[in-house]
Amino acid sequence: VPPEVLATTEEDFESENQKLSLIMGFVEMGHWSQAKALFDHLAPLDPASYPALNSLLMSKLELLLMGKEVAGACKSGNEWPGNKEEEGELEQGEADPRLPDQTFTLLDMLTLRIYQDIRLFTRTCWALKSHLEASKSAEAQAQVEQALESSLLPALTLIPCNPAATNEVWGVLSLLPYASRFRLYGTWRDKLLGLEDKEGGQGVFAASPLLVARGKMTSNECRKIMRRLSKENLKEMGRKLGKLAHSDPVTVFSLILSQIEVYSNMIVPVVDALKYLTPMAYDVLTYLIVVNLGGRGQLAKLKEDGTNVSLWLSSLATFCGHLTRKYSTVELTALLQLLVNKLKDSQSVDLLVLKEIIGRMTGVEVLQDLSADQLEAVAGGDTLRTEALTFAQVGSAKSLVKGASRLKDAMLVGSKEECLLAPLLVFIAQQRT
Repeated sequence: VPPEVLATTEEDFESENQKLSLIMGFVEMGHWSQAKALFDHLAPLDPASYPALNSLLMSKLELLLMGKEVAGACKSGNEWPGNKEEEGELEQGEADPRLPDQTFTLLDMLTLRIYQDIRLFTRTCWALKSHLEASKSAEAQAQVEQALESSLLPALTLIPCNPAATNEVWGVLSLLPYASRFRLYGTWRDKLLGLEDKEGGQGVFAASPLLVARGKMTSNECRKIMRRLSKENLKEMGRKLGKLAHSDPVTVFSLILSQIEVYSNMIVPVVDALKYLTPMAYDVLTYLIVVNLGGRGQLAKLKEDGTNVSLWLSSLATFCGHLTRKYSTVELTALLQLLVNKLKDSQSVDLLVLKEIIGRMTGVEVLQDLSADQLEAVAGGDTLRTEALTFAQVGSAKSLVKGASRLKDAMLVGSKEECLLAPLLVFIAQQRT
């Protein structure tokens, strides 16, 4: 390396870098297409890390979002309230909540650097939610998904424990179908692992040192908590797990599931410790369960004898049963759709998951061998049948009724073509034992 290069200071680099200055000039003049083209060309170098450009992009984004709020306030006949915004006293107007294309261009350019301004981060979540609710079109959904994928979800990883920020992101994600949400979680997971873009592009976050380092730190903290987790300290350790999962649920639950698949005695303590999570965390956990159940082609589902189920599948199925019974925010439709797809491919071993879900949520157990007394009890009333056929009480009668209702709603969700009950029954009947 030449000595003059080693002697170059950061100030010299900022003053002499004409490419970054050219991007700033394009942004100042409003030439968004030229600025985005040059920015994409320099994307592997992460131009948003340049402090001056980063500040300019965030100020432009804040002006765009504030401009819509000012327009809404003026249209309703009110003056701009200034500091009342922080106190929640800002009255909403009837201005068009749809965002201009420049907003999404700025978010693509800012990438995860938006985490540096939590106020702007929250405003962006509000604006995206209003944009999606107002437009309700495929184009608007694609724009919001791109903003979540490139900016908000990676930025959330770098925000310290902040459940309010997590709930704001979930306010946008909850408007999307579970298939779109799970795709976003998959991209988020790849970025945390430092994987390259599957489509062949050189994404800014494909090997972001900030994300990879954050994932390693979260993994180390989670391992420490899991080593200390027991029935005696569920409340304390559960809160610590919840704090970690607020910003990086992907790393936390990936580690938890990997340990549950090996140590089945941890299932009940872990499920009880997960009561401090946000709705988004439960959704990410459901996605990772689906990934582990559906993406384990390299792992045998049966032991070497060919008859007994492998430990990892048995433990994961038991965990699904306990989780779905205890927490109503778990996306049951996604799990049932996975089972339908597995049965369609004649993979009947996965029926173990359905058996655990039905048994834990409804209290209905599949009995293969019945005694003569049990057969006579089946002819009696509901109480006699319950006493004769139920060996272990999995929950109160009220909770079982609610669980059965949730399971029925998950199977009957959507139109007649999207209903999962009929395909599930047909595929089960077609399986060969």
